[in-house]
Amino acid sequence: MPRPRLFINNVPVLDRLIALGYGRVDDGIDPKKMTRGENGVFVMIEEDEPVGFVCLDFSSLDLAEPSNEDLWEGPTFDVPVLGVEEVTIGEVALAVRSTFGDEPTLNRIYFERAAGLEGQAAIDCWRLCLQCGDSMAHFGLGTTLLEAGQAREAYQHLRHYVRIAPLVAWNWRWYGKAAEEIGETGEARRAYGRAIEIESKYCQEETDAANLLAALEGSRRQKDGQTDDPGEESNRKDNP
Repeated sequence: MPRPRLFINNVPVLDRLIALGYGRVDDGIDPKKMTRGENGVFVMIEEDEPVGFVCLDFSSLDLAEPSNEDLWEGPTFDVPVLGVEEVTIGEVALAVRSTFGDEPTLNRIYFERAAGLEGQAAIDCWRLCLQCGDSMAHFGLGTTLLEAGQAREAYQHLRHYVRIAPLVAWNWRWYGKAAEEIGETGEARRAYGRAIEIESKYCQEETDAANLLAALEGSRRQKDGQTDDPGEESNRKDNP
């Protein structure tokens, strides 16, 4: 298997280093695919192979501490933006500190700027963030496009995002709403249902997916000429 080529996302405001294979995000990950060390470094696993890592409290990670010697041993990665190949987690972390220091990577500058804007200005920043290689921007761009009335393009981004971040209820809620807006009601029902299931299974923040699903089902019954009132149904049969 070729060595993973990592995308570097340095986030000083969160004191986090995200170094994952291009196209991956640290959002909605199956816990079974993350291994955790005592040093706050999480390694992501796909098909029994490491595909990157996330480091919490990055500024306080002591790379010289003997207990962190495992960071200087396998697995190894290639990191094009740093110009290094076949390097360990420790070597990646050291290179990121040397290259970026306390400065965020460009994608994160656009990310944080977009989060504070609205309308077309936000859309433009989310597009730049995405062009920098940050796949988390699919969600921000999708939701902003949807709120701006551009449901068709929003749907593409939000559908992709639930594929790469499948265990967050809000991701499915927004995807369902985009699907509903473009007339894909069957897809919307499934997405809302998935959001409700995730809320319950993982004890996540409750979304409004249940209300949206109920409204969608009510609209379908109206179109089909159905009713929830047995008496009304009986009256229609008696008085055609």
